Amino acid sequence: MRNIFRALKSLFSKPSAHLPLLICLFIGLLIGVLSHTGLATAKDPFERAACFPKIIQLIQNGSLQNESSANSSTYVSTSNPFNPIVNLDICQRVCGSDTGWYTDIGPRLVQWFLPVFLLVSNMQFPRLGMERFLLIVHLLGDPIDSTWSLMFTVDRWAEFYKAESRVAKARGSPTNETDIKSLAVIDAAREEVENKRVQTKWTTRNETLIRDHASTILRQRTNEVLRTLLAVAIYIFQVISAFVPQVGGSNDPSSNPSGGKIGPAMLLSWLVSVVLLSNAVGDLGSPEDLKEKVTAVTKDLESNVGEGSGSRANIVEEGTKSKDRNGRQTVREITEEVSDSKSTLKLFGWRWEPATTPEGPTIWSGGTYCYQPSKEFRKSGWKLPISILPVLVAFFTALGVLEAGPTGYSCRSIFVCCAFFGWIISAVLTYVLCHKSVQSHLASGKYLWYIILIKDLLVAGPILGLIVATSCGYWNTCYCWGGGPNPRYRNTAEIQIQLNSTNIFNFNDDKFYPAVVGTGLGLQVIVFLIMLDFGWVGFRTMSLYLP
Repeated sequence: MRNIFRALKSLFSKPSAHLPLLICLFIGLLIGVLSHTGLATAKDPFERAACFPKIIQLIQNGSLQNESSANSSTYVSTSNPFNPIVNLDICQRVCGSDTGWYTDIGPRLVQWFLPVFLLVSNMQFPRLGMERFLLIVHLLGDPIDSTWSLMFTVDRWAEFYKAESRVAKARGSPTNETDIKSLAVIDAAREEVENKRVQTKWTTRNETLIRDHASTILRQRTNEVLRTLLAVAIYIFQVISAFVPQVGGSNDPSSNPSGGKIGPAMLLSWLVSVVLLSNAVGDLGSPEDLKEKVTAVTKDLESNVGEGSGSRANIVEEGTKSKDRNGRQTVREITEEVSDSKSTLKLFGWRWEPATTPEGPTIWSGGTYCYQPSKEFRKSGWKLPISILPVLVAFFTALGVLEAGPTGYSCRSIFVCCAFFGWIISAVLTYVLCHKSVQSHLASGKYLWYIILIKDLLVAGPILGLIVATSCGYWNTCYCWGGGPNPRYRNTAEIQIQLNSTNIFNFNDDKFYPAVVGTGLGLQVIVFLIMLDFGWVGFRTMSLYLP
């Protein structure tokens, strides 16, 4: 265990040195997911429902029994004529070994993925033009970093509030809750526009101005939690309708939910808590309007701060420190660059840098709360563990559904595990690429953003493609139905395919699947409430009204 911690410490202390290793690991995992398919020794597609009567007919006419005498491993010892359990060879030769695509592909996709699209469409996107929709790629390719960035933003709001409170107590400045919150709101807005951390100076002469401008900024802040709650309610209702025929409007047993379509769909259930969080965070309006309001704040404070206050330094104190009676520092250094406003790209000894740098917030420099390259691992605290929780809960929910009988650990289980570790590696790569040492040698600004987008596309594309494919019948083969990848099998000759699993399916559909899915979705809501609790100071600071 000590060696593991040492390796992690080395990884995060010198990320640039380990970047090639991480990239190779990521590519290897990607190739492993794409290359893992069932056995294919015949052209006929496997259909379990059609295979069962074939086996029964062969048993009744004696054909399979005669073959069994020549090959004693045709049947499993626990098999019987009414519940045949055959080996892989017989299943592939009699039932086919090619992929058996489901006949109800359309209803499956509508039933499980239309609500997912509804959740994604309710994600809070910044008003930064069409490029903002590229955040969907980052969200699906790196949900951990997206959540971490959102929590980082909320924590920054809390830091502004706490810093203003400490200044107020140390200097005898305003102790009124409204004044402290007003200053924190203006500080947060200035950081977003100017891309650096500043602190507004309060005096009795600009008290009214600060409150008025803070109220103006808060009034344009968007918060669509209620709308998103409606989308989540529709998503949960759609899930319930899949399990309850009276709600879904279908009593056809063939339309009952199967683990093959529930498990992969639950892999995206982290969207519930992340989308709720993004709408709770909201935004401060369009960059143009916000920049205009911040400019108005600066001008008004410059003209009202009083005699001898013509310089901007009298309005914004940069790097201010104060000490209490015991000489302890009460306000830490508040001026720090959030991220490099310049964009550079260095490859093969060449350096590219745009001639002009855009003014105001951009999608790669504080303009969106879902992508914050300035966050640091050593200051992550509670934010990083909480950011992993949505994906972790979704992973165990999907794996729990797929672990149900009769297949147990199978091809889809491997895919779910690879998708989870793919998201973990994606988050590590994002952190490494955003590290200052890597930025100075590779890329920064918009070029860094484009590199991360390419990485996210390489992660999200295969995961989403395989989620859709497996829900349509991919991995519906004899090998996967028998749980071929299960470690309990030493070789393919030991694989067992149970063809009559009606009782197991009925139990799963009526009790097991609803319990696992309901628990998973409930935990996603609880994770969102935990995020609200840990970030309460920040959320309260940027609430839609002043106390």
